[in-house]
Amino acid sequence: MQNNVFIKNNIEKVIRGEYTDFLDPIERKTIIGLLNKKHISYQEFIPYKDATKTIIYQSYPKVSLLKINSKLPLKHNEILGALFSHNIVPHKYGDIIIDDNQYIIILDSIKKYLLLNFKEIGNNHISLEEINLNEISNYEVKYEEKELVVSSLRLDNLVSHLTNKSRNGVDEMFKSKYILVNYLITNKKTYIVKDNDIISIRHYGKYLFKEIIKKTAKGHYIIKICKYK
Repeated sequence: MQNNVFIKNNIEKVIRGEYTDFLDPIERKTIIGLLNKKHISYQEFIPYKDATKTIIYQSYPKVSLLKINSKLPLKHNEILGALFSHNIVPHKYGDIIIDDNQYIIILDSIKKYLLLNFKEIGNNHISLEEINLNEISNYEVKYEEKELVVSSLRLDNLVSHLTNKSRNGVDEMFKSKYILVNYLITNKKTYIVKDNDIISIRHYGKYLFKEIIKKTAKGHYIIKICKYK
């Protein structure tokens, strides 16, 4: 119900000539489908190639790029956790970028609050610096590629390999709604993973199931997995 309200509110924003919040790929697909059905024109704000979160608009969105200055390198989940601790709604910010530097794309509606209050991430003291969006226009998502040997392409089996969790541990992760496939929470442990599926595991990161490299003589699979950095 809550997601239906979110979709409806954001469609109404576009109809009024405004712009949506940041949308994940599922929300984006839903809203674009409904706008097309209503024959409503729109454009899309995509901050860089392969950006996960985008904005649908008629009037260009007011967004900013903040660089996170920290003496120590930060992890994606640390930045995300700090945003959660400030009760920042995920739809108010876009992708978190970890490169040579760390960046976050935000709606201007939360910029003042973050600049005044976002001072720590974990035990690290940080500062925010507003910079030009063009700084990330050529950014490309980086992956850490690895090959795994698995006995089955079932989702629960793959999650076990990626997390080193036992069967019971994996079951608990599904019950706790820690597993997403293509940005949707799933409890389908028997789902057979396909090429280019995106698997997100809370506390462990996001992975791209690239392909099956080959099947072994014993019936196992050698697969290629890409972990988002």
